[in-house]
Amino acid sequence: ENKFLLRFYKEKNFDLLVELGTRIHLTNYTFEPPKQPSSFTMFLRKRLENAVLKGIEQKNFDRIVFLELDKKEEYFLAIEMIGKGNLVLCDSQLNILLPLRREVFATRVIEKGARYEFPEKKLSPLELDAGKIMGLSGELKQAITKIASISSIYLEEACHRAGLNLDFKVEELTKEQAEELAKAINSLLKECSPTLYGEKPFAFAPFSLKKFSQENANKFNSFSEALDEYYANAPEQPVSAKQGKKASLLHSLQGQER
Repeated sequence: ENKFLLRFYKEKNFDLLVELGTRIHLTNYTFEPPKQPSSFTMFLRKRLENAVLKGIEQKNFDRIVFLELDKKEEYFLAIEMIGKGNLVLCDSQLNILLPLRREVFATRVIEKGARYEFPEKKLSPLELDAGKIMGLSGELKQAITKIASISSIYLEEACHRAGLNLDFKVEELTKEQAEELAKAINSLLKECSPTLYGEKPFAFAPFSLKKFSQENANKFNSFSEALDEYYANAPEQPVSAKQGKKASLLHSLQGQER
């Protein structure tokens, strides 16, 4: 049980596909729903069906998407993409009503009745500057990903743009190199060019990856469209060949977008 569909309506249907630990995006494809919804899905449906979506945000630049929902009472649905991922329904005071699975971390516990706590906050990539980078030690990859919320794939792209290798020692960086790296990281977040690579897609990114050949690079209007296409071509994806028709996916919920 790791795939969910949250359906919202505002003049037309919007299907938000969540595959815990893997992806979250709008989809235009259809999937086969289970014959019997799980007890967790039924719990969510009871509280969230026909709820109004009041807000959605990525918390602390981390792998958590937070949905604010209203249905007479206010709810928060945390979509965690950390590790195997988790879905956590909270009340208006962030008390956990029910998680998909109980999890224990070093600094927080995800379980019914506990208060929902966010993971320890790391730096946003936008907060990285030459001074913070040069204050680290060890290889670039381990040093930077330890303090900042940036994946090694995107950090590798920034290093490529700055003319550095991921295994480069921080202690060997010049101030100019650190400034170029900070500038390259910052530039990634200012670009918006969702791209798939390969005739049969083998990689995707919300911006152009200069380390790959652009010969078989396909651009999309949105990152959701790029992800939709990428996973539709991935093996073992129960996707209908017909696009455009909206239907329920495995564990589905319905709501309204305000």
